[in-house]
Amino acid sequence: MEKQANDRGESSVNGTLDGHGGKSFRILIRFTLLELVIVVAVIAILMSFLLPALQKAKGTALQIRCMNNLGQCGKATLMYASDYDGLFQIGHANLDWTGEVTWIQFLYNNNYLRKGECFLCPNEKPNKPPYIFSSGGGCAYAYQSYGINAMAKAAAPDNTGIYVCPSTTSYENILRLYNVKQPTNFLLFADSYRLSDDAQGYTLSPWQAKLHLRHGSGEAGKANAQFVDGHVEASGIERLKECGWNDAYTKGHVAINF
Repeated sequence: MEKQANDRGESSVNGTLDGHGGKSFRILIRFTLLELVIVVAVIAILMSFLLPALQKAKGTALQIRCMNNLGQCGKATLMYASDYDGLFQIGHANLDWTGEVTWIQFLYNNNYLRKGECFLCPNEKPNKPPYIFSSGGGCAYAYQSYGINAMAKAAAPDNTGIYVCPSTTSYENILRLYNVKQPTNFLLFADSYRLSDDAQGYTLSPWQAKLHLRHGSGEAGKANAQFVDGHVEASGIERLKECGWNDAYTKGHVAINF
C-alpha cells in the first residue's frame, strides 16, 4: 500500500484487497480551502474562550503569592512586637530627614524576616530597583510594594495611644499594637503606591503612599491587606471604607476617593 499526491493537492491511498481477487482500490482524500478556514476559525474560537481563563488563573496565582508575602510580613512584625512589649517602629529619621530607616529595614536587619522577595508584590512591575539585600548585613532603602499604616484616622474606632513619637530630636514613629481596639479592622500592611515620584512610600499616609487596588481592574480592583489580628484578605472599596480609608489608586494609578 502506498500514498501518492497529484498536482491538484489531492492525496490518495493505493492498495489491494486481500480475499477479493486482488482487486485494487483507491481512496481519494481532498481538503478544500473552505475546510481549512473552518478549522482555523474553530481553533480561534476555542482560544478566545481559553485565554481569558488562563489570564484570570495567572492573576489569581499572583494575588495568592502577594497575600503570602503580606502574611510573612505580618508574622515577622508580631514577633518583633512580642519582643518589645507590643511596640513596632514604623520608621526613623533625623529631623533633617537624614539617616532614614524603614520598617522593612527594622525587620530585615534584626533577623525577623530575611526574605527580600517578601517585600515585593509579584503582580507589580517596579520602575525602581528593589531593596538591596546583602547576605552579611542589612538592606538599603530603595523600593517595596507594601506600606505600613501610619494614618491615625484608619485606626477605627479609637486611635488613642496607638501612635507615639517619643523623641524630640528625631522622627521616631512607633506603633503600639497591643493598644489597637479592633485588630480585625486595623489594617497593618497593604498594597501601596506612591504616584508623585513613581516610587513606593513605605508608609500609608498623606505624605507617602496610598492604598493600591493592584489586583483587578479599575474601582473593582482589590488591595491585599494584612490586619493586626494576623489575617490577610483581598479588600475592595467597601471593606476599606469599613476600616476607615477613603482614597486609593487603581491598578492604572488613577487616584479615586470613596
